[in-house]
Amino acid sequence: MALLDRVCDLVPDDVRVLQPLAAALALPSAPVSAARARLARRALDLLDADADAHADADADAHDAARATAHDVLAAALEQSGRPDEALVHVEAALRLRRERAADRPARPARPARPARPDPRERAVARPARYLPDLAETLVSYGVIVWQVGDAEGAMAAELEAAGIYRELAQDRPERFRPLLARTLQNVGVTLGALGRPAEAVDPATEAVAMFRELEATDPGKHRARLAKALWNLGRRHAELGRLDEAYRCTDEAVTHWRALAADNPELHGPDLASALSNLGARLAEVGRTDEAIAASEESLAIRRRFAADASAYLPYVALSLSNLGALYSRVGRTLDALPVEREAVELRRRLAEESGERYLPDLAASLSNLGVTLSRLERVVDALLVEQEAVEIRRTLAAGNRALHEPTLAGSLTNLGVRLSELARPADALLPTEEAVGILRRLMADNAERYLPDLAACLTNLGATLLDLDRAADAVEPAAEAVRLRRELAEVRPGCYLPDLAQSLTNLAATLAELGRHGEALPPAREAVLIREQLAHRDPVRFEADHDRSLHVLRLVHEALARPV
Repeated sequence: MALLDRVCDLVPDDVRVLQPLAAALALPSAPVSAARARLARRALDLLDADADAHADADADAHDAARATAHDVLAAALEQSGRPDEALVHVEAALRLRRERAADRPARPARPARPARPDPRERAVARPARYLPDLAETLVSYGVIVWQVGDAEGAMAAELEAAGIYRELAQDRPERFRPLLARTLQNVGVTLGALGRPAEAVDPATEAVAMFRELEATDPGKHRARLAKALWNLGRRHAELGRLDEAYRCTDEAVTHWRALAADNPELHGPDLASALSNLGARLAEVGRTDEAIAASEESLAIRRRFAADASAYLPYVALSLSNLGALYSRVGRTLDALPVEREAVELRRRLAEESGERYLPDLAASLSNLGVTLSRLERVVDALLVEQEAVEIRRTLAAGNRALHEPTLAGSLTNLGVRLSELARPADALLPTEEAVGILRRLMADNAERYLPDLAACLTNLGATLLDLDRAADAVEPAAEAVRLRRELAEVRPGCYLPDLAQSLTNLAATLAELGRHGEALPPAREAVLIREQLAHRDPVRFEADHDRSLHVLRLVHEALARPV
């Protein structure tokens, strides 16, 4: 850091030197990002101080330079984990870009220089000149505004950028089709993150098709972009429950990244690790858990190797640890999952201590995962402690940015309720569970599709908690609502939601049976057993215990009705 500071001090106060140097320093390193921000800020200060001198002469070029300085500074701040500060500068860049691209003058002309061309005429005569910079800033704006919690704003910016690139690509396809494909890929990612995977598939598919064409025309040049587009399309298919399509896309992406990493391991090794991590998830979804674990272990090994030389890769090591722990837990290797998840927590705690709020969401996620694993090992007191810490972190984060962090707070509150129920403390479990339901109902009002699965899960837990409190009559409504919501989900995506539907059906049957309404309990009990019987046949390690529980509830109902099973 001291060396970079000295180098920055040696750079002259000349925008023509500062600007390109700052733009070139685009490395994933906190010290480099800080140096980049420092150089860009110096360039911007010089341009702002010199604004009056350019009020007439070269105003267009001066505004372009200021917009670029704001763009570079925003990128450096975003890379440093300071998205709120970055937003100020990317918004300033966007205003300048819009002024230059609009069919109006960026500033009033001064009568003292009548020979100067009218800026309005210049904007009309050369609109295409301004649009590429505007589109690029819109893409940057989408990235940054997403990080501060405005996903809808990010999507609007990306759609506008895609519209501009599509228009420009009509006349200059060789330059702008790659940028259009990249932006369509971003649109797909954002729609997926908004819980709208059905809408995301079309732009994601178009991006893949474009990159295939580009790669066929110029082999090697667009292969990395094609690989990234494929793995993002795979994620969208997975979100829709199209598990075979999801696997095929991700497997092809890994094939491309392997070839790229073989030629240039330093450049493409990190992307291969990310693709392998995604492949692990896809393999797990189609029941190929041994292969899933192998892919995840390979991803972790690659990321450890890069992190040994560059601390910037440590967050990715933590992510691989978290994913691998979840896979171990999924196949019943809970004892193997525990040290992996502990390491993820320790690493993310260290990152959070060094970098502040940026890594706190990840730390909370790892704490929640560790809590689940500890619970499965029947270490319920330890599980409760780590989940309480996760809730405290997420509550603090939500107080500062409700839109961004309230959804994960609801998840931790739900988990906290489960941990308290496991300790036979249903009265204590009721409060966080009801709070989670309230948050999710509020979020559903703005985006029902995204939060419906979480609300259904939380209602299932609420019904079970009320039943534990001997309030079976109060438990029927949330239990029945959970069945209705999960049935809707399972009709669209059975591969993802049939296990959840079976859980809610079992809980509803148990609740109705507790009230002596055994005739009403029989249909959901039977349906749950049928679903779980099929699931257990396909994946006994994961579903056999669930099938046994549903069968137990069905037997109780039959006994009460004096019928043989």
